[in-house]
Amino acid sequence: MLTTDSHSAPYMGAVHEEKNAMIDKSYVTLEQHVCPICGIVFDTGSILMDRRLQPTFEKHTISGYECCVECKTRLIEYVALIEVDNLKKPTGQLLWLKRDVAGKIFNVPIEDVAYIDAAAVERLKS
Repeated sequence: MLTTDSHSAPYMGAVHEEKNAMIDKSYVTLEQHVCPICGIVFDTGSILMDRRLQPTFEKHTISGYECCVECKTRLIEYVALIEVDNLKKPTGQLLWLKRDVAGKIFNVPIEDVAYIDAAAVERLKS
C-alpha cells in the first residue's frame, strides 16, 4: 500500500518552484537600451554575460540609454522638447521643433533635447 506524507507535498512544490526560477534565469542576456526622448525599449544586438557564470539575468536586460533610430533621424532637423512636471519628471508630452525655429524662440542654444515646463508647452502650442 502506498501512502503520502502530507508534509512532503508543499516541500516538493517549493523545490519545483525553485527549479523553475533557476530555469528563468541565465548567465547570458540580450542587452536593451531605453530611448531618453520617446521612452521606447529596443534591442542593441549585444549579448551580456555574467563573469561568474551564475544564473542572474532575465531574458532581456536594460543597460543604458541611447536614442532609437526614429529619434536619431528626427534629431537631424529637429530638437526634442520634453515636458516635465514640478518634480522634473517627464510627463510623456513630447514636442519636435525645427532647429532654426528653436534658435529664434529660445535665448539659449539647444543641442538636441530640452526639458520644459507645462506653461512653456502651452505657449508653444498657441
